[in-house]
Formats: sequence, C-alpha cells, structure tokens
Amino acid sequence: MDFKGKGELHLMIIWNTARHREEEILADLKSKVKVIECYDIYWSAKKIGENFGRFYGVKLTDVKNKIKECGRGPFLLITVWDENPEYGLVETSRGTETVNLNLFSLKSRYREWSGGGSRIHATNNPYEADRDFTLMLGRSAKDYLERIKKQGLTSNNKLEQDIIGAHGWENLNELFYVLNHTTNYLVLRNFENLFKPGAPSDHGDIDLLVESGDDTALILNARKVFPDEHRVHYSTIVDDEEVLFDLRFVGDDYYCRQWESDLLNNRIFQDGLYVPRPEDYFYSLVYHALIHKKSIADDYHLKTARLARDLKILDAETIESADFDLYFELLCDYMWAHHYQFVRPHDVSVFFKKQLAESWVVIKYLSRYPLSDIKAALTFRRASSNSNYSYFTAKHNGRKIFIKWGGLGDCCRREASSSKLLFSINNNNFLNPLFYHYEKDRNFLALPFLEGESLLSKAATLTRAEKEAVILQLKDIAETLIKARLLHRDINPENLILTDDQRLYLIDPQYAINLEKKYRELKAVKAHPHLIIGLGAGYGPGSYKWDDMVSLSNILNWITGTDKNYESYSEVADYLNGLKGKYHIDGRRKLKLLKSRRRLKVSLGKRMRKIGKWFLNAADRLIS
Repeated sequence: MDFKGKGELHLMIIWNTARHREEEILADLKSKVKVIECYDIYWSAKKIGENFGRFYGVKLTDVKNKIKECGRGPFLLITVWDENPEYGLVETSRGTETVNLNLFSLKSRYREWSGGGSRIHATNNPYEADRDFTLMLGRSAKDYLERIKKQGLTSNNKLEQDIIGAHGWENLNELFYVLNHTTNYLVLRNFENLFKPGAPSDHGDIDLLVESGDDTALILNARKVFPDEHRVHYSTIVDDEEVLFDLRFVGDDYYCRQWESDLLNNRIFQDGLYVPRPEDYFYSLVYHALIHKKSIADDYHLKTARLARDLKILDAETIESADFDLYFELLCDYMWAHHYQFVRPHDVSVFFKKQLAESWVVIKYLSRYPLSDIKAALTFRRASSNSNYSYFTAKHNGRKIFIKWGGLGDCCRREASSSKLLFSINNNNFLNPLFYHYEKDRNFLALPFLEGESLLSKAATLTRAEKEAVILQLKDIAETLIKARLLHRDINPENLILTDDQRLYLIDPQYAINLEKKYRELKAVKAHPHLIIGLGAGYGPGSYKWDDMVSLSNILNWITGTDKNYESYSEVADYLNGLKGKYHIDGRRKLKLLKSRRRLKVSLGKRMRKIGKWFLNAADRLIS
C-alpha cells in the first residue's frame, strides 16, 4: 500500500451499539478511502468507564451516558488512508473547527445510519489522529505507518487491551512517549537526568506545564494527591511505584498567561521529551528560584550560571561573581521587554515572594525621586527569608545609597527617627538616614551604602587585632544606646556590619523603643505579637524580653569564644555586665494582655452579630 504524497492517516471507530451496520459501513468506507486494518478491541469490564473518560478527555461530561450510547461490548477500530484530504470549517459540538471534510462527512453519514448520536468516532485532523492512535494502539500515527511498511499488515485483529497506561506505566520512557503524541506540554525543570537511575526528579516530583491540567491528568491516568481544587499535585504508577507530578497549566498564574503560552509555543524536543528552549529555561528558572521558593537551593546557582554562560548572557568573568541580584535585574529586563508580569499563583500552596515580585513596580515608583541606577539588592536574602522589607541600591547625587522598602506599619519612619538620634551622638557606628517616605503601602528609607559584611559572616576570618577593634566598638555602641535612651531590641551579628575599614555599624533600629516614653509597640505587632518573637536572634534574654546589654554581652562572648585573653575584653565585659537589667523591657505580659483583648474583641463582635441576627429574625416573625 502506497502511503506517499499528501495523504493522511486517520482512524474510525464503530462502537459496539453501531456494529449492526458494520458491513454496510465498511463497504461504503472502502469505496471512499483506503482501509488499512480493522481491529476488534475488547476493554476490561472494570476499565470501560475510565477508558472512555481518558479517550475523550474533559469534553466528555457524562461517562455513564456515553457507555449507554456506545455500549460495553467490543468495538471495531479501522485505520484508513485518505489520499486527497480536503479541509474546511464545520460546526462541531465544540464550535466551529477546521476539519478533514472527507472523514467528517463519512462520520456524519455513518452516525445517521447507526441511529444518530455519537456511535461512530473518526479523527478530524492529523493531530487528533496521532493522539487517538497512541491511546488506542500504543503507537503514534507515524510509528504505526513505519510498522506497516516494515512488517506488513497484522494477522491478529483481536486486541484485548485498555487505553495505554490503564494499569500503570512500564517506565517513564513509555509515559513520555504517550505525552509526546497526545498533549502540548513541557517539563519545566530538572529534566536533564529524568530517564537516568534516581529519577524522576532531583526535587521530588516532575513539574509539567500543559495546556489543560485535567486532560493531561486523564492521559497520565493520574489521581489527585490532595482534594483541594487549587492543588495540582497528582500521582500515577510507573514500574509499580508512585511518581508525583505537578500539572501547571496555561492560565493558572504560575507564570503569567502570556509567558506560559510562549513557553509552550517555543518548546524544543530534547532526549525524548519536550523542554523549554534554553533562554526560556534560564529566565523561568530564575523566576522560580526567586519568586516561588522560600530559600534558593545550591543547585539553582550552578544551573543559572551554566545557562548564563552557554547563552552568553554574561561573560565568564561576570559569572564568577554573579549573584541573584544580577539575575533578578536581568529577569526584570527580560520580562519588561516581553510584556510579562509577576503574578500570584492560583495554587496557594506555592510560595509567593510578594515583596520581590513587586520590586519592579517599586523601581518605577522610586524613579520619581532624584535617583539613578536603581537596582534590586540582597535578592538572595529576600528569597530566603520572611523579611517584610525589599531592598534596593541607587545613586543619589553621585553617591551609592541603600533603600529599604516596606516593613511593618511605620517601621521606616521609626527607623529613620532612631537612626538620626543615634547618628547625632555617634557617627562612627551608626548611619545617618538620607530621607524617608511614609504612606500606606509606600514606605521606604534611604541610607548610605555600606561596603562590608555582617559580623555573622565575617567573624570566622577576623584576625586577633580585628577582634580587639570590634570589642572596643561594642562598648561604644552600648554607650550610644544609653545616651540616646533607646532600646534597639534586635541586636545580633547579622545586624552588625563590619566595613572594609574595620568600622562596626549597628543597623536596623526599626523596632527601637524610647525608654523615656511609655512602651509603645507597633500596631501590627499589637495585633500579631508572634511577628517579633525572633527579635535578637537568640542573643537576647528570651522571647518578648529585651535587654541590649545582654545581647551585646552575648555577642562579645561569641566573638572571643573560649579565649578571653583580649586586652579590652575584661573592661568591656565588666561594663556590659554592670548595665544588665537596668535598661530592659519585659513585653510578655503586655503583649499577652493585648492579644487577650483582641481575642475578646473578636469574640464579642461575633456574639453581637449573632444577637443582632436573632433580633432581626424575631422581628421578621412578628411582622409575618
């Protein structure tokens, strides 16, 4: 049989309830197209409903009626070759479609012959034919033709088999072979070693982007792991083991809709499956690492660096020192050029870094000020913590500055006020705020940029002389806080910055309390005290108890370790110990009381609403 030219391979199915017209249909069919083979197919009694559902997909809304219409018994599958296909627009159950007019007219005729309804199935185009061949016979249309050319027609026309994958998958190769010919998908990441031992994924599951999550789940013969509607976590059986999939789909805002569509349209075929093209892979991976992850795993650094090098996005020298601040800047430029947006996923189980996602909006807002070269900063920290701040760098009057955006309530204003007071007393260990802005949802503070590292990361490499300098400056910081009558509350090695010229700065007095005034807590903290349970990072006297001298003393001992033989150690240690307990706040009782009052207020509110509802119902009954 000749399969050359512009001809097309299709299949037709005479379902069981139409087989009483089988001979007439076959005779007529052979006069219109070339009939290649006919198969009597028997489905397992327990799998009939599932098979129909998987074969027709989500467009089949009532499986029971379909079984009633088409029957449970064996059906005839016919493979045909249309030598002269013609295409045109016709009305289908899904609306107006472009279809093979020859097959569509034959299907319509045979449906009338068999009593109406959909007792006859035929493919409308090569894409649908490829899908149906793969599901029904386990071979794509192309591979089916190759088999015919090499082995000839089959002599066994009886097949006792269900839709492929009905009883699980032999391996991932078989599963992805079926996906390749049945749906538009791509593996978002971790696909490099998917078919190697240790698969399916370095990160626990296989992340797919698909056109339709429900249709793909049916093809995979997968079941939802969680009942929640928004969850897209599925499991299927491969080689007698459970394999997990996340089925992200166009329109779910995992990425914005346009980007998801472009990812699918630009996909490439590589090593037996569809994956993003390299440029799409790089930027979608950076987005995922920064926006969807609480912390960035080490392998993301390696992958992004490799992709940046291969794509020549960065030169070799830049890649060596590149961090996610730079990658985020590249990502924002890429998204702006393609009109993409940061979006919150419909799946609420996906982590979403709101502050970071809003960074490019913030950059546009900050551009109204006399600032230039505005860039995201400390991106890694923001993607690895629950900080309420976003961070940026910029140029102001030719000087590099650091900008903190966000925070809890009026943190920026409180930090600006406290920093200004501390700087007026000690300009060696505290920063002078440049300017700040306080408005609902638009709060930021601009500070001089410090060239240095936190004491937390620097401590291990300090020389003895450098430690001596740090010890003395701890005392200077303590004296300044006492003169200012301020309680910092969050003194820890991460908030102590050691600059290149060995000056130690105490930063982030956003939660500072004025000891001369009544203990005034932030409104957000009053409502949710747990937000500040981590203040001091374990260096203070305890949860909701604050004493800066205790914190500085603990840091002093952490710096010196077991060796206390430093020239200034005894002097500073005695000074701090003598002040412990004199300048402190125990917020446990007040915060507990505030929390109890809030609970009482909420409880009373609910009770009053119930009483009010009862009176309204009683009034309605009296009126009626």
